[in-house]
Amino acid sequence: MKTFNKREKAILDMLVNISNESPEFFSFHLQNSYFRNLTASALFVLPQTKQIILYIPKIDFQDPNKRKKIMIEFLEFLSLIKFLKNERFIDVIQLADITQPLYIMGKGFDKAQEDPVSKFIILNDQGDHIDPNQFQLIMDSNSDVIFEGSGLTNEIYQQIIENCMGLLFVSEDLKEFVKNKYKSKEDLRYKYGQIATWTGIGLALVFGILGLYNPFEDKEPNPLIKNTNEIHQDIHMMMEKFKSHQDSLKKNTKHIKNS
Repeated sequence: MKTFNKREKAILDMLVNISNESPEFFSFHLQNSYFRNLTASALFVLPQTKQIILYIPKIDFQDPNKRKKIMIEFLEFLSLIKFLKNERFIDVIQLADITQPLYIMGKGFDKAQEDPVSKFIILNDQGDHIDPNQFQLIMDSNSDVIFEGSGLTNEIYQQIIENCMGLLFVSEDLKEFVKNKYKSKEDLRYKYGQIATWTGIGLALVFGILGLYNPFEDKEPNPLIKNTNEIHQDIHMMMEKFKSHQDSLKKNTKHIKNS
């Protein structure tokens, strides 16, 4: 299993909280979870013209570094979803052709409708809207720009259609993976194997040390201790023999002098 960064783990947490008992389209969960809680951007999908636009808050869009960061995070999200689908951690089932003219996924943009007079696409009760003649901009009720959009490639459009526009099912394996602190069964087996190995080494060392000498156990001395004792006894016997020989020499010397 690959290693996941903090943002990816947040997405995994989002997915495992989705119940399979009442399946919903993945776009529904993206609208109500990912684009609501994990990013400030918004995604508009236009199947009839095969276009996809990622809207970024104006203040971030005008900063090249922040704009790039948000774009990379979105591509990272898409790559993660594709990986999870390929590894069968999730399944996205398309039930029919996508015919709706516009799919909107973004925080606060949950009541899209066309104004019959202005032809603006009204996105919410606050009056945020899109002028069809300036589709790359989202404006508030005062017509001030609040989001700027960036059109994405046809390849990304196809990936969105294939991986994010169907009924979503989350596998029990993914739920177990997250429950186990983002570790797979293989990771856990390896971890427990290491623990068992080092525990065995530790116990072997402990029993090895205790095996040298245990004063509470009545048994044959350790061979090392036994050999040491024998050396001491041999030295003692040699000293006794040497002393006896010295005494014998003294007696003989005294006897010669008396003669």
